[in-house]
Amino acid sequence: MGRKGYGNRYILKLLWDHSKECGEPGEVRLPAYALKTKGISDPTARKYLSTLHGCGALALKYDESGALCSAKLLKKPGGVDDEQTTLQIDTKEENKELNEKRENETLKINSTSSDTRNLILLVDYDNVIGHDFPVSFVRVKELVRERGKILFADAFLSPFSTRPRVIDTLNDAGFQCIACSQAYKDKDSVDNRIITRAMTYLERTDAKEIVVVSADRDFSRLVDFAADIHKCVTILNPGQEKESIEGIDAVRTVDFSPQVQGYTEALKALMKDEETFSSLGVEQKANLLTTCIVAIHQIETQRKYQRTFNTLLCEAWPHVKLKWPRSQPLLRPALTCLVENLVLTKHVEEETTSYTLNRQHPVVRKVISSPKQQTAQNGL
Repeated sequence: MGRKGYGNRYILKLLWDHSKECGEPGEVRLPAYALKTKGISDPTARKYLSTLHGCGALALKYDESGALCSAKLLKKPGGVDDEQTTLQIDTKEENKELNEKRENETLKINSTSSDTRNLILLVDYDNVIGHDFPVSFVRVKELVRERGKILFADAFLSPFSTRPRVIDTLNDAGFQCIACSQAYKDKDSVDNRIITRAMTYLERTDAKEIVVVSADRDFSRLVDFAADIHKCVTILNPGQEKESIEGIDAVRTVDFSPQVQGYTEALKALMKDEETFSSLGVEQKANLLTTCIVAIHQIETQRKYQRTFNTLLCEAWPHVKLKWPRSQPLLRPALTCLVENLVLTKHVEEETTSYTLNRQHPVVRKVISSPKQQTAQNGL
């Protein structure tokens, strides 16, 4: 058996004395904090407050966020039966029972509620993709959306996962990407960032629940924090949700912007076989498109296979930059123009979209067969 607790009379007397000291007899603001100033730990204080509320000695009041803000004393210290309601502290059996009850309450979702439940979705990206099956982050979001309205969806990436293609995929699935530093070992860096951001959301939004998608279970600090303000945390293990989240997200293919129209005009000029262009800008765009076509032709000649749009960007850039070293921001709209005008042929297989050079297109035939461009190919 553990040591005997303080007793409800003693706790009620502390609250009564505190209310008189503050000039508001019978009213205690922030009762848990008031008891803490008297040397009572926060968990113990909350247990006594709950017990006193249950036996009708206290009326507890919570603010809009669900945090305990005040207590009204309905009985004086002498009006409480100490022997019947005294808590026993630190007994192993009671602690185990309390912890199990608390965990079940904080990790459980009231799925039968008719009201829309506001949620925050936080994904440990590296942990999720570490399983032996592909994960669709679109399906992850759909799974969580069944539980309520998602206010924010964040994906946390280690330094080794912060790559353009990963960010594109997550952004297309509706996630905000958060890169974690290498200040700690990778696991701690990501977990600490998730916990810190989750606490901020719990404090500053009206979300009632945080959903963390991770196989890690080391979020006890976050669970305790949420329980203290009457909110909850749900941990979704990707391995246990395989049937619901398995899949491959379609990679974003092209970007549409006003720049693409300019390249389309330049491509039309190339098709007309004009000796002079209407402006220097159109001529420069036409030359960049020609360089891209030559680069893709060289790439496919060396290795014949279909490439996704982002792969094509990455493989073409080393060739293009030899002639256009500052053109990297222009490469995406240039290739988008080639896709829109069928210079690049789109291939859709299941959920993957890839592209190859359309060698029957008049511009491609002209560029590849031109003696000037054949010299340029040798230079690339």
